[in-house]
Amino acid sequence: MDRRRLRFLLALAVIVAVAVPGPSSVAADTTTEVDVRCVGSALSQHESAPVPRKGPRRPIPVPLPPLPGDTISEARAINAAGEVAGWSRGADHETAVVWDAHGRPRELVSPSGHHRSHAYAINTLGEVAGHSHGAETIGVMWDATGRALFLLPLPGDAESFARAINDAGQVVGYSRGRGARGVLLRPVVWDRPELPVGGELFRVATLLPLPDGAVDAAAVGINAHGRAVGFAFTDSRDKAILWSPGSSATALPAGPPQEVGSEAHAINAHGLIAGESSHVDREEIGVVWGHRPRALRPPAGYRHNLALAINDLGQVAGRSSGPSGTTAVAWGPRAGATVLPPLPGDTESQAFAINAAGTVAGVSIGENDHTAVVWHLRPCRP
Repeated sequence: MDRRRLRFLLALAVIVAVAVPGPSSVAADTTTEVDVRCVGSALSQHESAPVPRKGPRRPIPVPLPPLPGDTISEARAINAAGEVAGWSRGADHETAVVWDAHGRPRELVSPSGHHRSHAYAINTLGEVAGHSHGAETIGVMWDATGRALFLLPLPGDAESFARAINDAGQVVGYSRGRGARGVLLRPVVWDRPELPVGGELFRVATLLPLPDGAVDAAAVGINAHGRAVGFAFTDSRDKAILWSPGSSATALPAGPPQEVGSEAHAINAHGLIAGESSHVDREEIGVVWGHRPRALRPPAGYRHNLALAINDLGQVAGRSSGPSGTTAVAWGPRAGATVLPPLPGDTESQAFAINAAGTVAGVSIGENDHTAVVWHLRPCRP
């Protein structure tokens, strides 16, 4: 999309925004603690116990290849069917990709004039959300056939970024513009209907409320009930936020003692939220918010950890950092940390998503390698 067409769409969005209904009203679900005993492979230690050096074998990473001719791939999302969304990179481009359950990549065609695109979320229907780079960066949703529609920024803003999508097709992310203090992020949801203009389809962004005292904010997760999570920024700290349909933004309760900031990254159908808590010594601790915040212990030998994804059974995926680098980690709902190793020859790994079957999607990183991978945990048993 060229700059002139984008400006036309942005101007049109100002006109139609007042006529387009906001997100569909969904009754807020009740946050419940999932009491299941399912664990992944090696997710068998009590949370307070260190991970032993000897024990069950770690899950084996399975590589997801880039598109033909490309050299780098990265996985960011996975749905119930095992389809994985991310991107493939070549010498002068990055392309949003969906890998099928057999690991075969399929290109998501970028809008005309765009040379880079990234996929960050995929729902059960195979709809994908991410963004595409041209003259500006614009949020994009690809339907199951690969057709792209634009997710416009708020009126007056220049760029938009989509970060999560639920099975109803609701997409959340943020709109980026400039304010008195510089770059300004505003949390948004894109809901139906799709509006046709000049052969293109687009959705208008609806602003999510900012909590009191917030300078700006971003929404990065949404569940089946339309509840969204993310984080807001004040003058001195960031704070994990929950948005429920029809209500204002709610700051999540403080996690472990001496917290100085927090971020929420994902929310499951039961209202359990995964994220992180920052502390005075700059240590980051993975947290799950349910009836109360619950800290996630890192694997033995690691210190910092982030919880980036949570499935409906309460399993969590993320990463931990230590002297030897960064490693992908999975946590069971009542169990300790399991290291998800990189591919042979690589040195680091990161996990970004987990589905109900216990399949984790992420990336394996080496000195000259960057490869999308999945790890298959042992199936859950309630």
